[in-house]
Amino acid sequence: MGHWLRNPILHFVVIGGLLFTVREGWRTLYGTRTSGLGRAPIVISAERIRQLQTDFTRQGSVQPTSAQLQALIQEAVTSCSTAKPASLGLTSKTAASARASCKRCAP
Repeated sequence: MGHWLRNPILHFVVIGGLLFTVREGWRTLYGTRTSGLGRAPIVISAERIRQLQTDFTRQGSVQPTSAQLQALIQEAVTSCSTAKPASLGLTSKTAASARASCKRCAP
């Protein structure tokens, strides 16, 4: 029995379990549990959707189908949520205008 009590894997499991229990207890007591990733939802305005449609029409001379429009909106949401201004080569002024087109609602 003494051999098991000195086993490092037992210490790892016990300490990990205690940390998990304390964290979950803290979240339950103080209400810090968030849904999803804890991010505010991304809102694409009607004006931005019209701009996406106009850009699509300019490129192909036809109105986008509803499936194509959904794909354009999804692409806008994805680029808004994953792009970092520096990785796009944006300066602070252009980054501010890019963020303006991808507004986040207050949680």
